[in-house]
Amino acid sequence: MSQALSTTTLNLNLLGDWQPPADRRDPIAVLEQQEIDRLPWLVPVRHSRMAQNAFAFYRGTPAVMAHDLGHAPSSGLEVQLCGDCHLANFGFYGSPEWHLLFDINDFDETVRGPFEWDLKRLVASAVLAARALKLPAEQQRRAARRTARSYRHAMCALAAQPLQQIWAQRIDMEAFVAEVGHEPLRRHLERMSAKAKARTNSEAAGKLCEFGPDGALQLRHDPPLIWRHALLDRHWTADMHWRELVDEMLLKYMASLPAELQHLMHHFRLADAALKAVGIGSVGTRCAIGLFVGHHPDEVLILQSKQAETSVLAPYASSPPPPHHGQRVVEGHRLMQTASDPSWAGAQAPTAASITGANCAIGKALWSWEPSMPKAWSSTASSAAKCWPKLTPALAMPEPSLTLQGKARCLIGPWRTMPWPMRISQNVTTGFFCRPSKKVACKPD
Repeated sequence: MSQALSTTTLNLNLLGDWQPPADRRDPIAVLEQQEIDRLPWLVPVRHSRMAQNAFAFYRGTPAVMAHDLGHAPSSGLEVQLCGDCHLANFGFYGSPEWHLLFDINDFDETVRGPFEWDLKRLVASAVLAARALKLPAEQQRRAARRTARSYRHAMCALAAQPLQQIWAQRIDMEAFVAEVGHEPLRRHLERMSAKAKARTNSEAAGKLCEFGPDGALQLRHDPPLIWRHALLDRHWTADMHWRELVDEMLLKYMASLPAELQHLMHHFRLADAALKAVGIGSVGTRCAIGLFVGHHPDEVLILQSKQAETSVLAPYASSPPPPHHGQRVVEGHRLMQTASDPSWAGAQAPTAASITGANCAIGKALWSWEPSMPKAWSSTASSAAKCWPKLTPALAMPEPSLTLQGKARCLIGPWRTMPWPMRISQNVTTGFFCRPSKKVACKPD
């Protein structure tokens, strides 16, 4: 297990080297172990999505990389981790004020651990995504270098700012897109943001719902991807009537919401619910959507719930066991995003599974790219790298005395979770920034 030590000596070169140990677990065996408790009709869907290319496989296998990270040398400098910090998990989402923001969007694996675990996963994803676009090897290397460089420079900028300013910092969509220098990428992002703005509950209902035989609005049954609870065998609902199961889950979810949202939700009634396949790594877990209708015939609300499993990083991380994993995900989410969906909450389901719930429709668009603009790929990776260092707010940590050996080719982060001030040994030859007591210049590549 990784531990933040009071006194640490670290050769930085060890963080950049990795050789598979002789006793490394077979990646396929890791996946098969995960799939024991997955919904069997969705396991082939998971496999087909992962088989698209190396990047898709990487997205679906955070457990494989977690094993490799957990058995490698670490800095011991711990932050709240996303836990699955790859490029496809960045995107636009709506703030509580319905402003579009750019940030990371997935916290299923969030734990506390060494900062470089997220950074390594992000940089590796830049290479694999470039490979999926069939870019030449030199462009893949360039994407990795530019991702790391953008991260370092963002850390340099944050190091000069007071904590309260960093805590409140957020990346507004319009400002973010305007700063993109590559014209084709900027146009692509403008299309993505327009798509995110158009995502409303009414738009989602048009795609996910239909009128049943009795004329009432219901979710569309589209197996295996969407499976209405009303049509499930009772084996999959803990031998309970589906309505009884969902109502009990809903009561626990409502109890975890702020009072003002509880008041809002009391104006809606649950009309239908269905299991729904989402993403790649989560395919086969108990992810669901609920259809809620209000007093006005055109007023609909669609909420998403996700099963929260034990983080794949938990065996190697220092986080204490949470009361339930829904709480772990929600607290990590709120900690790492400056502005979070207020409907995001966690609860313990009657089946003993942990769940999280949130509005699945408002203003969301995940990061995407187009093969027709390969020159923009390094800019894409760079933009995500600039976003990540500001994610998490400061946590109480013992102040370590750190000795670093070798050249620091990347900066510690995310900035807002690091101990302050940090004593940095003078043998650091580049800007290894964590608010050092003596100013260190950020050395360019």
